Amino acid sequence: ETLAEAQAQLKDLPQPWLAVMPGAARGPAKRWPPAHFAALARRWVDEQRGGVVLLGGRDDAAVCAEMATALGPAALNLAGQTSLPLWVSLLKTCGAVVANDSGGMHLAAAVGTPGAAVFGLTDPARTGPLGRTIRVLQDPGGRRRDIARDSAEAQKRLAAISPERVYETLLEARRESTAT
Repeated sequence: ETLAEAQAQLKDLPQPWLAVMPGAARGPAKRWPPAHFAALARRWVDEQRGGVVLLGGRDDAAVCAEMATALGPAALNLAGQTSLPLWVSLLKTCGAVVANDSGGMHLAAAVGTPGAAVFGLTDPARTGPLGRTIRVLQDPGGRRRDIARDSAEAQKRLAAISPERVYETLLEARRESTAT
């Protein structure tokens, strides 16, 4: 039922669909800059001619609304508006996903959606996605177990990961998933 509902929600967006999840419950230290997400989403729309589905919790609704406005009719903002089963079905329906080190990233990995996850200082060996569909990007350097929610170092490391690098990684993950 929820897969049919997800497809109905996305029917007016051009395909392929990209799920974008800019949130992370642990705060700015785990969030790739919204401008980076927006640049990546714009490139997806321009080069893939696809649609963007913005997902997240209520706390992510404002940043997702800004991105949806900037992207125009190629975007659908569902942040804070879905049940967990519908969120999972939307991720399963999308052709790719980009997320922070977050619960949404784990959901995407669980349903096998190919994509990219952006990590700051946290160790992907400890908290990374299971499976092979999500590729992890992280700026080189040390990793920490305990990170303050507003860690300037973590935010700097996240910002150093370019939208171009994430976009190319996203395309590689998609190619690999369709080849298997």
